[in-house]
Amino acid sequence: MTEKNPTRLAYKLQILRAEEREKLYHMAERLDMSPSYLSMIESGLRPVPITFVVKLQLTYCLDDEYCNRLKMDIEEDKKYNDGLQDFLNEAASEIAPAAFPKCMMQTQHSRRY
Repeated sequence: MTEKNPTRLAYKLQILRAEEREKLYHMAERLDMSPSYLSMIESGLRPVPITFVVKLQLTYCLDDEYCNRLKMDIEEDKKYNDGLQDFLNEAASEIAPAAFPKCMMQTQHSRRY
């Protein structure tokens, strides 16, 4: 199961939708994407392509400074998520051998009766 990890961009998209008085469906329609894909971007389940910011800027007439901050947010979120994933992978590699002794890792097919 994939866990949701809301991002800075997700928060700003929600604010933008509130300011525009739009539902997710309408924003997705204006951005020419499916509502489910936009929802996954907002939930942190899909990486955000930088081109997404260009679509936002053109669709909602956002200024350059605001869009540059959005791009920086995307990069920061990516760094955070990459660092978190590295940490979890390292922790799993240290915990797994201790948590499952060799005898428990054998399948029934490999045991001799």
